[in-house]
Amino acid sequence: MKIKPTLLAALSVIFLQGCMSGSNEVYFDGPAEDKSIMVPPGIRGISGAIKRTFKSSGWVTYVTGKSVVSTGTVGKYTNVTTGAKYPARYSAFTAQQQFDWCIGGGPALHYDISIVDNKTGQEVAVFSGSNCEKAIEKELKATLAGFL
Repeated sequence: MKIKPTLLAALSVIFLQGCMSGSNEVYFDGPAEDKSIMVPPGIRGISGAIKRTFKSSGWVTYVTGKSVVSTGTVGKYTNVTTGAKYPARYSAFTAQQQFDWCIGGGPALHYDISIVDNKTGQEVAVFSGSNCEKAIEKELKATLAGFL
């Protein structure tokens, strides 16, 4: 039996779209206290999606800037505290792996994203799944709307 190319293409689209999935959890109660975030370098894949999401909502983004700061007194009783200092209130941590190309263009990615409050160390939101870059960006914007 010979399969027509159009039928094969249609079945491929249905099959590939069925493989796309994602989940997320949010832990914020309202808008961000400070609209600044550390983001991964680059503009491809998840990095670009995160940057576009936050920049389009008026956030300031930083790629580097973590430094170690020591404060305190040295004397008879030494009291020195050392910790990391970030130029931004929040950080976005990511992992991604491209596994295919999407029909509408752009990469299909397996991804993990974690948004963390640098002041408290608590996770604000987490995303995980497999989808097209454009769909991941839409999911970020929709899910983080109350935070952005």
